[in-house]
Amino acid sequence: HRLRRSRLAVCTQPLHGFERLQAMFPNIIDHWITYHSALGVEHFTVYDADGSFRAVLEPFAAAGRVDYISHWPRRFGGEVF
Repeated sequence: HRLRRSRLAVCTQPLHGFERLQAMFPNIIDHWITYHSALGVEHFTVYDADGSFRAVLEPFAAAGRVDYISHWPRRFGGEVF
């Protein structure tokens, strides 16, 4: 009898304003992903309201670690701001 391997994934709350966050907490996204990966998270889904997190998340998305959803409110016909 083989045990099925479970996959742990995380979905963020909608994010916005990367520049402000980066100014207050340098490299916070890299640290956040690294920390949660060490806890066993294998995949992240990130919802970005204004598209400002694209550059910092591109390497993680290219590696298949992150599903990045940019400007997600547009999918519902509007803007958050």
